[in-house]
Amino acid sequence: MNALKIFRTASFLLFLSLYASFNALCAKEIVVENPPFSISYNNFIEVEKVILRDDATILHLKADSHPAYWFRIDTGTYIRANGEKLLVKSAEGIQLDTEIFSEPIQFSLTFPPIDKNTERIDFIETDCENCFKIWGIELKSSTLTNRVELPAAIKNYSANLNDSSPLKVAGFNAGNATLKGQFLGYVSDLKSEITVYVNNPITGVQESYEAEVQDDGRFEILLPVVATTQVLFRTNTPNFNETMVVSPNEETSVYFDLQQKACQESRTRIDRCEKSKWIYFGGANADLNNQYFDAEISSLVGHYFNYGEIIAKINGMMPNEYKSYLLNKSDEAIKALENKPINAKVKELATLNISFQASHFLMMAKYFLESAYRNANNLDYRSELIGYDEPVFDLAYYDFLKQLPYNDLNALYSNQYSYTVNEIKHIKYFLDEKYRRIEFTTQMMQQLVKENEMTFEELLYVDFFTKSEPENWSKQKLDAKKKTYIGYVNDLISKQELSKKELELANQLKTLSENKKTKAQDINTAYQDLFIELSTSGKYNPTELKAKTVSYKGMEQDTLGGKYADAFNAKYQEQMNALLEEKDLDNTKEVLAKILGVNNGLLFDLIAIQTYSRSLEESMPLSDDKLKKIAALGNNFYLTYLTEKNNQLLASIEENKKKGGYNVHTISPDVKNEQLFEELRKSFEGKVVFLNFWETWCAPCRMAMKQFYNTKETFKGKDIAFVYVASERSPKSAWQNSIPNIWGEHFYLTLDQFDYLSKNYGITGVPTYFIFDKEGKQIHHEVGLQNMNEMTKKLMEALEK
Repeated sequence: MNALKIFRTASFLLFLSLYASFNALCAKEIVVENPPFSISYNNFIEVEKVILRDDATILHLKADSHPAYWFRIDTGTYIRANGEKLLVKSAEGIQLDTEIFSEPIQFSLTFPPIDKNTERIDFIETDCENCFKIWGIELKSSTLTNRVELPAAIKNYSANLNDSSPLKVAGFNAGNATLKGQFLGYVSDLKSEITVYVNNPITGVQESYEAEVQDDGRFEILLPVVATTQVLFRTNTPNFNETMVVSPNEETSVYFDLQQKACQESRTRIDRCEKSKWIYFGGANADLNNQYFDAEISSLVGHYFNYGEIIAKINGMMPNEYKSYLLNKSDEAIKALENKPINAKVKELATLNISFQASHFLMMAKYFLESAYRNANNLDYRSELIGYDEPVFDLAYYDFLKQLPYNDLNALYSNQYSYTVNEIKHIKYFLDEKYRRIEFTTQMMQQLVKENEMTFEELLYVDFFTKSEPENWSKQKLDAKKKTYIGYVNDLISKQELSKKELELANQLKTLSENKKTKAQDINTAYQDLFIELSTSGKYNPTELKAKTVSYKGMEQDTLGGKYADAFNAKYQEQMNALLEEKDLDNTKEVLAKILGVNNGLLFDLIAIQTYSRSLEESMPLSDDKLKKIAALGNNFYLTYLTEKNNQLLASIEENKKKGGYNVHTISPDVKNEQLFEELRKSFEGKVVFLNFWETWCAPCRMAMKQFYNTKETFKGKDIAFVYVASERSPKSAWQNSIPNIWGEHFYLTLDQFDYLSKNYGITGVPTYFIFDKEGKQIHHEVGLQNMNEMTKKLMEALEK
């Protein structure tokens, strides 16, 4: 063999050796760079590389971290391959179960080996709801192999940008709007929850409806609406909180292309997409919905009415300066619509929403200006406002309402219109006290007498009430009142730390009381002003703040029927409330007429209807008198719709009478106020006690109960008592109709009892919650609408001890 042959043979043998080594290496390790994936939950973490070896599967990951935030990878993290869960074995670059604060960081996780023919894997950082998850990581392809395509008709949609016609006049038309759709690329692990909120302009109530998401991502929900209108669609995964237009008796569809969304949000994958459309609408109102969303109208409104920016800007503004600032923002937002690729209909809808958003900030000026002061001075909402000059709003301030389309039926398209009506309905509460004070008058009492056959004792109380009215005070009573009020103010100033306004009102009462010419009505009004200010501050007990009973010639005869007051008020409570409600409504209309220059139209109708129908939410059927007043408005839709709602409530009340699971407890008259709180828990010793103070008219109370209902069912049969406490501020019939839907233990307290508990146990509003453990130790106390998931955790912890 010559040298050349020897060299060739050696070279060939070396090649075979290297080839064999290379094949052996390839057999041991496969590297997949920047793999595509189907969808992810939280794109904070992404996969840069997957290495498949005979002894391990290694994921190289990148976390887009930040020094102000932390992340953590749990030891329960796993990959899922071919239906098998494989737990993480080790980590490099980070430490498992450790919080990490850093700039963007790269690290790797090692898992057991998988079959190298596996096409896709999932990365799951434990099964917790908010943990990092990436589904469908491709190991064999540089593009998605499980792409879910949109229906052709939806995908090929083309916006009609040149349509110059206005919105079709909405009008009222009750029916179920069908909303259906699909999350494309959905996996059941997402556990998406859908809630759709409908603002009902007839009742003024926000109604919520939930949809179940099927394993393929499809969903369908029926939404009772009273007109073509925007509804708020909210889902947790993907995080989406936007409005869409639906119509009664028509079908609207929406598709969420989760795979497109994941692709365009990725920073690493090899097939990264440019930003493009990932939400599509079809069916009724498709053009309106697609353009509204594509043009990011919600973001535009949010930009001009950014809460944080506004609060930072308005501190110290006077009412008219604040009004000019917000109206300018509204004009700027509407002008910005000119640069949006939208047609006339979409522009009209966007303009409605901008106008009503501006109205919200303007109507709630008192709240926002106070919040700005608190923010600037680092005061929470419970802290006393020291040095704050409360702005005064007169009728002229509200002339911006003339610019709103408040009487335009097309206002119904906007989901904010119902809020606007609700806020305008309460306008007098933002004005001076004289506009909002509603008291039961002698004239109302005479009307009550006319409508009822009263007993001798009841008529004695009517006489007592009549003589207690300021216009009927004798000279002796007026002089005695003045003397009492002077002593009352002196005592108040010496014992209480009064605020600037409280001191001003106290001195005003004293000055009037010292003047011999002051009329009874004026001195009574001054006392009521002071009493209301002191009571609403939350610092004092209303019972303790009342002035002492005066003694004067003829007092015995005047007060003869006073002992029948409680029985009278309990018997005629609903009728008295109805008379007060009508007077309150008349006052509202009078104020609005002064501002707007008109006293009728859609706005006035809805204010009246929302007032009359409020009792339905409190489980109180509409009276014949209210139904007549609704009919008198002249729109047959109002009467037909609310009669149907009323019939549904009546049927529900009858059905509820068959229910069990609730118990009504009475408190013995012998129980003193000091023993009340213990009495509420006395029968449930040895159990965890959930104590809820509420009222039938309290919307947050009812909302919390609804949110808690399904979770509460899981506690049945366990050592826990759900105790609900309401007072005479709730009409008794409303309370009785409501409690069958609230299984648990129920108490109905007098005003005196409830006020005592409020003063001594921190019940500064409703709802108020207490939780006691099995030994009777208080472990939780909270006022206001709470996160019921947190409440559930506290109850579970108490049960496990």
